[in-house]
Order: sequence, then C-alpha cells, then structure tokens
Amino acid sequence: MKKWKFITGIVLIFFLGALIGSLGTGLFLKYQFSGHRKPETAKMTVMKRLVRQLDLTADQKPRIEAIVDQIQTQTRDHFRKTREEMKGIIAQGIARIKKELNPDQQKKLDELHERFKRRHKR
Repeated sequence: MKKWKFITGIVLIFFLGALIGSLGTGLFLKYQFSGHRKPETAKMTVMKRLVRQLDLTADQKPRIEAIVDQIQTQTRDHFRKTREEMKGIIAQGIARIKKELNPDQQKKLDELHERFKRRHKR
C-alpha cells in the first residue's frame, strides 16, 4: 500500500511541476512581449540600449532618436502594407478553396476563417 502512495505522490509532483512550469512560462512570455507592442515603449528600449552600449553623447542622442523614430515609422508602414497584402492573398485562396467545396463545407470554412480572424485580432 505504501508503494502505491509513493508512486502516486511522485506522479502528482511531476504533473504539478509541469503545470506550474507551463503557466509560469505563459505569464513570463505575456509580460515580456506585452510592452513591445507599444511604439513608445519599443523606442525607449532601443534608445536606452543605444545610449548605454554606444556611450552616446548629449549631441548624438536627439539625432539618433530622430533616426530611430524614422525607422520605426517605416517598419510600421511596411508591416501594415504587408498585412493588407497577406489578407488579400488569404481571401483569394479561400475563394478558390470554396469553389471546390459543397455548401456545408463552405459554411464550415467561413466559420473557421472567422475564428482565425478573431484569434489574430487579439
């Protein structure tokens, strides 16, 4: 009887450790990447690193910051343009897939696509 209790305890400890590890990793990743979605936070992070690692002078800081702003604006515009292109490609692909499906399958495909769009908006 004691042997079963010992084995059950070990298995329980293993599963609880795995659960806590996965929850902790999820929280860490959420915390780690949540601030990088805000442009101001990303710019501040980049500037802090550049100032610290390159030992920028007071004269260099505003010029470098203007360049970082420009880079940030250009990359944001590029990603928006690319995102719109990707949406168009996906819409064309779904339209082509629908031609091969029966009405029930088309309805299911529409539901899957809506779920996909809702999930990626978050």
